[in-house]
Amino acid sequence: SGAPVTIRVGGSAFLFAMATGIFLGITSALSKSRLLGGFVQVVSTLGVSLPSFIVALLLMIVFGVWLGWLPFVGLATPKHYILPAIALALYPIAYISKLVRSNLSEVMRQDYIRMAKAKGLSKSKVILRHALKNAMLPVVTYTGPLIAFLMTGSFVIESIFSIPGIGMEFVKSITNRDYAAIMGLTIYMGSLIVVCNIICDFVCALIDPRQTGQLEGGRRER
Repeated sequence: SGAPVTIRVGGSAFLFAMATGIFLGITSALSKSRLLGGFVQVVSTLGVSLPSFIVALLLMIVFGVWLGWLPFVGLATPKHYILPAIALALYPIAYISKLVRSNLSEVMRQDYIRMAKAKGLSKSKVILRHALKNAMLPVVTYTGPLIAFLMTGSFVIESIFSIPGIGMEFVKSITNRDYAAIMGLTIYMGSLIVVCNIICDFVCALIDPRQTGQLEGGRRER
């Protein structure tokens, strides 16, 4: 019964992390502003350094208790998803922004990008048609581990925000020593992570067909 709740919370965090991380990475890679680059660097450092439960407690205290802007107990309204999603998404945002920034900066220095500019294509067309396709491939590869991180990280977040999801059920089963429930939840989570990684491999093969050739070459060598 808690699976839909956990999927909704994790899905909200996933969409927020992907959108924000890609936006910050592209903006910092293409902008010459040192202020923007420093801001992205600060966000990346904080996201990697702070554990999700510390972020959750800080968000709860600041936006829930001091300012009173957002609710922080349960999931009664769409506003209840905001703080848990931000707490879960901060680390992925930091990682994705750094990944996009480094890969896009490297891609923009490649010869085929210079050739596209020499043909007279506008900067937006060069970025959208040529640069982003290769720069986004590592991000797509990261989505599998990202889903695993969001699902396992939601255990602590759900306990902090009193969310009735899989995480809370898992914690209760550990407290009550319900080994059958622990085993079932572990198998469910592991199966979900395996399926997500397989889907990510297929998406990578669609984006870059060379990935399929590399996999087939590795199988022949074996």
